[in-house]
Amino acid sequence: MTNTLFSFIGVHKDINTEADEKFVAIVQQIMTSIEKLTGFELNDYDSLQDLIDDAKVNGGKQRYFWDWLDEKGQGSLKTILRHSLPDNDDVLDLLEYREMLLEIDVQNGILSSYFTSVADTLYAIREVTLAYLEESAASEGKTSSKGYKEPFQPKSKTRNEGKWEIHFEKPAEHQQVFCYY
Repeated sequence: MTNTLFSFIGVHKDINTEADEKFVAIVQQIMTSIEKLTGFELNDYDSLQDLIDDAKVNGGKQRYFWDWLDEKGQGSLKTILRHSLPDNDDVLDLLEYREMLLEIDVQNGILSSYFTSVADTLYAIREVTLAYLEESAASEGKTSSKGYKEPFQPKSKTRNEGKWEIHFEKPAEHQQVFCYY
């Protein structure tokens, strides 16, 4: 499915690190969940752009998400996939955390929360990718132990009877979300 996924998105991807593998799993989860939550069958489309174009016309109240995906999200996704993510603890923790949040939103089945989580996930990972590329360019190929920090690092996360519980040290009052009018 991986090569088919990359063809669908319209990008070539070499998987070089554990972080790359985790991100590809997140992208697969996003695509599967979009199918499940929106009813759009990915197999009915030749590309992600074809899906977006159709969903913008037939997506009803979900159009804001498809507009965002067309204007920002698809570009972020391709940017991330074109580069290899570093295997450091910060990046791996971020990927695990974002994957967990996506799982929670799929389980809850609240489409607007899920769309926000997809947007936040792509934004956070894109920022990591760009920061890593800047560090690599500045240090001529040497990587730094510095990494991107989520604005809200969980104090603890536990899985209780198949449901995730997340506890934060700070309230999530500054959580970044996207909004389309």
